[in-house]
Amino acid sequence: MEPFTRVAGIAAPLLRANIDTDAISPSHFKPAELSKHGFRDALFLDWRRPNGTTDPDFVLNQERYRQATILMAGPNFGCGSSRETAVWALRDGGFRVVIAPSFALIFETNCIRNGLLPLALPQDIHRQLVDETFTPGSQPRIDIDLLNCQVGAAAGPHHSFRIDPAPVTNCSVVSMPSGRH
Repeated sequence: MEPFTRVAGIAAPLLRANIDTDAISPSHFKPAELSKHGFRDALFLDWRRPNGTTDPDFVLNQERYRQATILMAGPNFGCGSSRETAVWALRDGGFRVVIAPSFALIFETNCIRNGLLPLALPQDIHRQLVDETFTPGSQPRIDIDLLNCQVGAAAGPHHSFRIDPAPVTNCSVVSMPSGRH
């Protein structure tokens, strides 16, 4: 993936707390079975297709969110085991950014190392962004500007955030000038 300074796209809401890496990429998918670029089918498989049939109520199965590039998640996203395949599944599923109030540290590190931006927002800003993005009748779009550290719903106000530029500029996630945070 190319480094970026801005992402504007459809956001999908998966706001459960404590979504672990086993839910993101079930353990029955082993790296030897799929290449590093073939984990899309593993993404939330047990939630997308419980008992082998598609669940039309699961957010990523809904037409409105099929082209999502941003995942709005709940707190402590990516907890559990250090399963790098969870990051590969999200990335291969088309996501560039995951926004949550908090991330498991190992998961966050794996995201940065593998070209997926984990954007942690304070709980109050996260809640506002969810409310602004997923109101009935609105387009579920979010704009993230890393140069100016701004995030907002397409039709709403933008909120400032802080990001440590050191980890993300030393990898393939973003292209930020030094000194920005």
